[in-house]
Amino acid sequence: MTDTIKINVGDQAINSYLQRLQAITEDMAPVMRRVAGIMKEAVETNFSVGGRPSWHPLTKAYLKQKKEAKFGDKILIRTGQLQRSITASYGADFAMVGTNLEYAAIHQFGGDITIPPHRREVYFHLNRRTGEVGNKFVKKAKSNFAQEVDHPGGRITIPARPYLQLAVSDLETIRSIVQQAITNPS
Repeated sequence: MTDTIKINVGDQAINSYLQRLQAITEDMAPVMRRVAGIMKEAVETNFSVGGRPSWHPLTKAYLKQKKEAKFGDKILIRTGQLQRSITASYGADFAMVGTNLEYAAIHQFGGDITIPPHRREVYFHLNRRTGEVGNKFVKKAKSNFAQEVDHPGGRITIPARPYLQLAVSDLETIRSIVQQAITNPS
């Protein structure tokens, strides 16, 4: 059962304001839709500028690997899947952005990944004329030489790069939207 509070004030302007406030708070979905949009734009900006504040830089080795693989040099953007997975949702009493990708949390919060020892087949290109095996891995489809290798395992530390974060300017915009909705409902 919902409790109802009824306020009667003898001033018509205040009564009008209270009625508008009551109408707004019963269904905040239009306001929350705008807030969710601002939040999603903020996350997109985080990806495009490399974080606000700036994210921990990539290691030189990984940056070189990304560039050689033609993935560019932007942090948290390799295939673009994480960035494209960001969705916004809203309702009468909430606005949120997020992703359902399994690996998203490690990038947001940071942490250690333990890689157990394992055996893997790696692929190279063998120059049949000279008999030399190339010193770079290639995709299986482009290889003509495979070798099984034992990987000792290890640990990788991923620094936190909070992409689901709002900057002060985003919060100010959201405050302004909510304030406008209360003082000037349409």
